[in-house]
Amino acid sequence: MQARQQTQPPERYALAFEELGLDWHWDGSEPVRAYIEREHPHLLRVYDADFLVSAIESISARHTA
Repeated sequence: MQARQQTQPPERYALAFEELGLDWHWDGSEPVRAYIEREHPHLLRVYDADFLVSAIESISARHTA
C-alpha cells in the first residue's frame, strides 16, 4: 500500500486534507503514513495511524471519481 500512496497525485490528497480540516502540504514524495509520523506526530497521541491513513485514502479516492 505504501508504494501506491507514493504514486498518487498530491492534489487529490490536498482536497482530502482540506475536507478533514488539516492544513497540510504533502508533496507526494513519501507515503502518507511517513508524512504523518514525521510532520504531525502529535496526532498519533489521539488517533491511530491506520485510522488517519484510511480516512485520508477514502476521501482522496472520492476525488478521483
